[in-house]
Amino acid sequence: MEKLHEFARYDENNIKISYYYNFNYRAHNENQNNDKSQWIISNEEILSIFGKTVEENWFSENNAHGYGLYLPTENQKFRQIGRNEQTKFFVARFIPDINDKFEYHGHPCGKQKDISKQNFGNIGLTWVQKGYISPTQLNRLNRGQLK
Repeated sequence: MEKLHEFARYDENNIKISYYYNFNYRAHNENQNNDKSQWIISNEEILSIFGKTVEENWFSENNAHGYGLYLPTENQKFRQIGRNEQTKFFVARFIPDINDKFEYHGHPCGKQKDISKQNFGNIGLTWVQKGYISPTQLNRLNRGQLK
């Protein structure tokens, strides 16, 4: 079994909440279905994105989904993290394991169904407020058209 990577944050009552990342190697497989997204960044970079997601609490209600951006430079401009046959992907989506709501795996995403308001909530607005993305990029992202 792959080692779980732990990340923690403290809630408003100063209670520690631990999140665990488990690599899903299907998102790294180059011989998979061309419609499936694939990471194009290293495992360390994926863990960095997940760590920032935990630190900033970029999770939907009930921790159902987490979302992250790759912000590798001081100017905090996000960059591409994945692709499939036709599309570049800029957002990481972290999904809890069916058996453990705090154990996540992730994949690059950009399709409208993956970034629905129900799942994505106010996370995108937070990214705009922090200057990570522009309002135009958020609108494109919400329509599954950020390329």
